Order: sequence, then C-alpha cells, then structure tokens
Amino acid sequence: MTIKKEDLSGKRFKKLIVLEYSYNKKGQRIWRCQCDCGNITYVSTAKLKSNNTKSCGCLRRETKSNFLHGKHNDRLYHIWQGMKERCYNSNSIKFKNYGGKGITVCDEWKNDFMLFYNWAISNGYDYTKTRKEQSLDRIDVNGNYEPNNCRWITHSKNCRNKNNNVYLTKNGMSKTIAEWCEELNLNQRTISARAKKYNNIDDILSQENLTRKKHLSNTGEFGISKNKKNKYQLYINHKYIGQYKTLEEAIKKREELLK
Repeated sequence: MTIKKEDLSGKRFKKLIVLEYSYNKKGQRIWRCQCDCGNITYVSTAKLKSNNTKSCGCLRRETKSNFLHGKHNDRLYHIWQGMKERCYNSNSIKFKNYGGKGITVCDEWKNDFMLFYNWAISNGYDYTKTRKEQSLDRIDVNGNYEPNNCRWITHSKNCRNKNNNVYLTKNGMSKTIAEWCEELNLNQRTISARAKKYNNIDDILSQENLTRKKHLSNTGEFGISKNKKNKYQLYINHKYIGQYKTLEEAIKKREELLK
C-alpha cells in the first residue's frame, strides 16, 4: 500500500506560506516558501509542522535588533511593520492596494528598522504630534516605499493622495471627501457612507443627522423612495404609509399627513 505524501502547498506556517514542493534531502521533503517580508526560503516538512522555523530568519533578526535598540514598542516601529505588512502579506486587507499592485519597500528599509527610524527622525517625524498630524506618504502613489519617494504629511492630505479617491461636486467645485470634510468640519467616515447611499449632494454634505432619512436614497424627497416596480413608497417616522404611482401623489399624501 502506497502512503500518499501530504501536500503543504498554499498552507501558512507563522510568517511562511508554502509555494510548492522543491526537492528531497536525505528522505525529507523540502518546500519553497515565501516569507511575509517577501524573501524566499526553503524549509523541510518537519521544521514547518513543528514551528521550529517561523520565518526566513527576519523574525529572529528583527527581534534581536529591536531588543538591542529598545524600539519594539516604538510608534515608528509599528509604522514600519504596517508598511511591510501592506506590501508583502497577502492576507492583509490593505495588500490589494499596495503589494497587490506591485508596490514594495526598498531593501534598506525592509531589512533594517533602524535605517527607517533614522530617516524618519531626519525628515521631520515628531513624537509630540498625533497620528493624524503626521502620516507616511508616498509622493508618487504608484511608486515604492523608499527615502526619495516618502515624506510625512497630515493624515487628511495623505487620504487625498490615494488613487482611489471619490470626488464630490457641489456648485461646480469638485473635491475629495477628505477635503470637503476638512472645509465643512464633517466626519469623513460618515460622509463616505452617505456618498454610497445618497444621490443628492446636499444630503451627502449636510450638517444634519440623516439617520432618520434612511428612505430618502433615490428620490431626493424625505420619506419617499422608488422601488423596483417604479412605485413610490411613503414612510413617515419610519412607518410605512403606502405606495403611489407618481412622485407627486406621494408628496401630496405626505404633506396632508404632516399637516
């Protein structure tokens, strides 16, 4: 009876993802693996399954380096880790907009936190400022993380530089959501949600709390929505009143009831 050998391809072991079987060494199957840092390494089945090998070696180097420098709890260390995570960890929710588009971290930063740390301090990073007051930004949004393409700017300006920004136009002026929020003192998360829900720009950028206008989305009239059968449904105080053939009929009924 032939024992089927286990295929580890595609499986994750700590920071390593097994890409494929590579070769056999002294009776042990050796696998080609990719580390979250981007490096390729070759590891045996036994070492993977016993967790003796957790990375390409970068985890050990990082731990040693950060222990020596006392920076493992540093704010810049977490920024450095996040930068690499976006570029090399395919399981990161941000990977598709960074590593998934071919964006990488230069070798000197990827392999040495202290080089990134020294660059950050020399280029204006200030520990007295909050996260929103300084954010790591790539000057060329299609370029890599490297000294000549990075700078520290406010979080709101960083958001404007993204190539997936949504622009809203009001009174002939087009601005990103971040810019409108800064100008009108609005919550960016709230406005982003409204932009997906409402068509009327005045509702999207309203200073009002629109939670009670949940039936407004597609007609521009409070409490009236158009359904898939092209009928106009009327709601007052979240209570369903009825449906009408035309928008005018629904408006007339709404005004009668509100009086």
